[in-house]
Amino acid sequence: MQFDFKYTLITIAAKIEGNILKIKQGIRNFELPIHEIQMLYAGKMPPGEFLELIIVTRNAAGKDKKFRFYSNDGEPGFTALVDELVRQRPSSDLRSLPREEALAKLKVADTAKIAFWAVPILVSAIMFGLVSPFLIHGLDKGSANVTVEELVAGNKTGTRNLTVSGRALDDGLKDSTTRKGKTTVRLFFPLVAPNWVEGDPVHMVVETGDLSDDQLSEVLSRGQFTGVLRNVFWEGLSSKNREFFVNEYKMNMSKDVMLLELDNKGFDLILFFIVMGTTVVIMFGVMLVLRRRMG
Repeated sequence: MQFDFKYTLITIAAKIEGNILKIKQGIRNFELPIHEIQMLYAGKMPPGEFLELIIVTRNAAGKDKKFRFYSNDGEPGFTALVDELVRQRPSSDLRSLPREEALAKLKVADTAKIAFWAVPILVSAIMFGLVSPFLIHGLDKGSANVTVEELVAGNKTGTRNLTVSGRALDDGLKDSTTRKGKTTVRLFFPLVAPNWVEGDPVHMVVETGDLSDDQLSEVLSRGQFTGVLRNVFWEGLSSKNREFFVNEYKMNMSKDVMLLELDNKGFDLILFFIVMGTTVVIMFGVMLVLRRRMG
């Protein structure tokens, strides 16, 4: 007998072969001897969009195992599976009990309550990780003057707000990104030591906003470049842009090429609080809605 149902967009394939219940849930496969089923509960998970099936089995050695399976509400395959299991093991049926009482008897945690707190915390933690470089840069109030050679040598500056002395190459990259009809343009060009010659490694790339030809010429003619060294966690020159310089200009790009963002206006801390504040407000709103729906 085959019983298929969906959980979100995933199809759960369940079938009974002889005395064995076989269930494929995602990448995991389960085999449960039906005669070992001691307790079974099926019902709606708060706030009600999903159903859960909890089964407790006990083998000949007296060892209990617990299994949980989930389904979208209104899936006939799920209902048919539960009915068939109850038909074969009527003494295991706990569906008449209130949900909390059934979970206590099964000795399993209420995943709905765990998710109520865990999901907002997890989402907030992920967002914090993603925007934490902005916090680190925003709290960095130092500044330092340094040469490209000193940075390459690993000299510690104590800050990422740098004025870097070096020679700009005019072999650059114009990177355009369009989102929701708005195009953002970023320019990239290598910054090297004064004695650099073609074939030497390139250890630093400068990033700036869109510039006119005259503005770009003025920037390239500078001997010093003031900006923020973007090297916190995931920051840095993208692999796509690095490969552009290798393929287009045949440059010897360092594996750990540094990225200096020019003319940063110090918006990192503001951006951090905007993103995290928005995340917290959204998660709080979600929790309020779920709380009302869960009763």
